[in-house]
Amino acid sequence: MSVEDQIPREADVRMDRFGPALQHLPTISSKGFEVQYPLDDPLMSEQLNFFKAATMIPDPQKLKQHILSIRDECCKAFPFPCILCFYFLQGMIVRHPFYPTVREVIEQQSDAQKILVDIGAGLGTDLRQIISHGWNRDDVLGVDITKDWDSLGYKLFRDSERPIPNFLGDILSTDVLSPSIPIEALSGVIDLRSLKSLNPLKGRVNFLILNQVFHLFDESQQYTLAERCALLLSDEAGSTIFGMQMGGYRKGFESKVFVHSTESWKKLWHSIFGPNKVKVTAELVDLPPKESINLRSLFPTSRDIVRLCSAQQTNQNLKAIECLHLRSSAISKLLF
Repeated sequence: MSVEDQIPREADVRMDRFGPALQHLPTISSKGFEVQYPLDDPLMSEQLNFFKAATMIPDPQKLKQHILSIRDECCKAFPFPCILCFYFLQGMIVRHPFYPTVREVIEQQSDAQKILVDIGAGLGTDLRQIISHGWNRDDVLGVDITKDWDSLGYKLFRDSERPIPNFLGDILSTDVLSPSIPIEALSGVIDLRSLKSLNPLKGRVNFLILNQVFHLFDESQQYTLAERCALLLSDEAGSTIFGMQMGGYRKGFESKVFVHSTESWKKLWHSIFGPNKVKVTAELVDLPPKESINLRSLFPTSRDIVRLCSAQQTNQNLKAIECLHLRSSAISKLLF
């Protein structure tokens, strides 16, 4: 039976119930959608070992049963393609081309606080994997608009007794992050567990992760989101925004989802940071055949579904942003 045949004509969940920002996503069903379990693939052995250790379930079959159970629960609340297709198992950030630089920062073991923020952290897989590599648990922050993601993440990883700093709020809201409020001249350590807004983090974030976030918004909202990210990013050498999103060979709509091309993605960040202030790289990555088939069944009117990788980085002269669903991209800020 083809993937297309597995999806009922009448979907069980309408995506517009999640509000205006998500109503353009196609209506999909959480039932009858079969995708290969990624951790059965020998090439995913590193991810399998991570989940064994993180969940403290060493038996692969028991772990699989646990993950499938949580996935079913997630699909009832958030039947998004990234959940249906097991993206939360794939370790997108640790396999990202920029991630070795993050590992270098971890290995330096600086006394200064280094802050890593994940916008749209979802189930928190990336944050937990980064913590497992040595990043201070108190210096990461997951940002989401609903606590359900956080709760499901603790169910998946069975670690509610070791909470990860989390902020609930809409980054596009000026109540959460306001361009008009000046950057606070803060020194010392910021307590990420007690934030009332994201304003104290202006200019303080060393690494900012955004995975599968930009394409949830229309073009104008994506511009606003990029502006908000720029407010948070530190001017310290090597500060970087990175992640993956859906992208296209041409800027425009794919099945009602607005996506950027490599060229438009570069223009977006240059327009925000200004001329000669950032170095932007972007690459479109073709999806693996099975993943492409799955997504095309969910986005049947799409012309091109690809992954855009991007990065924007700051060294003493640079700010960076990494990875979209194009092929691969980076944005680096030049400081003068």
